Amino acid sequence: MSKGTGNSKKAGKVWLVIIVVLMLAGVIGNVLDENPEFMGGNASGSRLAVLNTDSERLSDLDGIEAQEGYYYYKITIEYYNSGSQAASHYQLMGYFSGKGYDDIYESDRYDSGNPFEEAALGILPAGKSGSIERYIQVKDGVSSIKFEYFDSSSSGRKKTTINL
Repeated sequence: MSKGTGNSKKAGKVWLVIIVVLMLAGVIGNVLDENPEFMGGNASGSRLAVLNTDSERLSDLDGIEAQEGYYYYKITIEYYNSGSQAASHYQLMGYFSGKGYDDIYESDRYDSGNPFEEAALGILPAGKSGSIERYIQVKDGVSSIKFEYFDSSSSGRKKTTINL
């Protein structure tokens, strides 16, 4: 066997090892990004996940009926913050959408008459879970809606489906 062939086999093995190492680094990076507490680390910022959602159809909202062709729903959203910082009001409130632009109308009512409610809803400490309640009008015949919320991790926007 010639010396040149031996060197090219060694070079080929070196490149194979480099490629395998880079692939493993990518897989490990994805695992750590999706599971920030893996190996004891936390994601920088807030990292929100919806743990559970619940919907309850209401006959009215404080004595006010929904507009014709719509029903009021109380939507409860339970979050968990696995990040290193508290989540803000803006992140927790998110927004709802349906297949049609007029499937949903949001209400400005929160879950109590407390004038400080908005501020109280606005903080979910790192490592804690909590829930919020929202009241919306949903068009008759709509069976599920989307809820989009934000966190400060690399994943940014997140969506979840809520069955009615």
